[in-house]
Amino acid sequence: MTLIPYSRSRKTPRVPQGVRVEGGRLAGLRRQIKQSCAFGLSAALAATAASGAGTAQSPAHAADFEAIYGAYFLGLKVMQTELEARFRPDSYEVRSMYRTDGLISWIKQDEIVSMVNGRTDGERLSPAHFQHRDVLQRGRTVTMNFAPDDIEVTAEPPYSTFGEPPATQPHRRGALDLVSGIMQASMNIDDDPAYPCGRDIPIFNGKERYDLRMAYAGRVEAETDGYTGPAIACHVYYIPVAGFDPDDVPEEKYLNTPLTVWFTDTEEHDFHIPVRFSYPVGIGTLVIEAKSLSLQSAAAR
Repeated sequence: MTLIPYSRSRKTPRVPQGVRVEGGRLAGLRRQIKQSCAFGLSAALAATAASGAGTAQSPAHAADFEAIYGAYFLGLKVMQTELEARFRPDSYEVRSMYRTDGLISWIKQDEIVSMVNGRTDGERLSPAHFQHRDVLQRGRTVTMNFAPDDIEVTAEPPYSTFGEPPATQPHRRGALDLVSGIMQASMNIDDDPAYPCGRDIPIFNGKERYDLRMAYAGRVEAETDGYTGPAIACHVYYIPVAGFDPDDVPEEKYLNTPLTVWFTDTEEHDFHIPVRFSYPVGIGTLVIEAKSLSLQSAAAR
């Protein structure tokens, strides 16, 4: 398996070549776009993380957040996500819904709803209950309940396999759901000067266990409908660990190709909202941008 090193510089990290992952072929362009959107749009949830982590605008550590993100490929809209989140001094809850949109919805329709709630101490998120429902495809609902040493998973309908090799208790221990994991990554931005984008985030989705490896890529000027201003650019690498079927492991070239995320970087805010994602897919680049952002203190609401 390829090992992606941490990068302290503004340059894209050089990725050494490793052993090729056998059977790692993605099933067509639509699947690549769907997987990229699932990751990128879930990453949008990072915007809510610092809302409960003691921000300049919410000294009471309580805030409500709403956002809409659009995904575009070759200039055509392919997906949209809507987010709602509530953060309180020691707890959080988030709901997201994304669905195919535009021309791609004529070919195949997808709609996925995710919900998570848990505890926070302002620095670390601890999910308690997570549910992910694939409304239109397999119709599968995955529920995860988090305990200190393990994660209890219920899938309906059940998985046909648990991967080769399956994710064991040591793999699951300490892992986060994707929503909480990306929010935690957002809270880690600029926290350690040596690693401006933070360290690895362990993720478990009910079957597959993987890491998100963060690498600093410099500072840029962002311009989207939802935000215009300075931003921190981070490369995010996908590192499979366990629980994957052979056909579900991306080829090495995809493992070595990072998702690039731009996080807001302003002096008036202590938090970093992701406003743009980009990932090369086939003949073009998938781009996900913030269309609207709304953050209010709970008292104001």
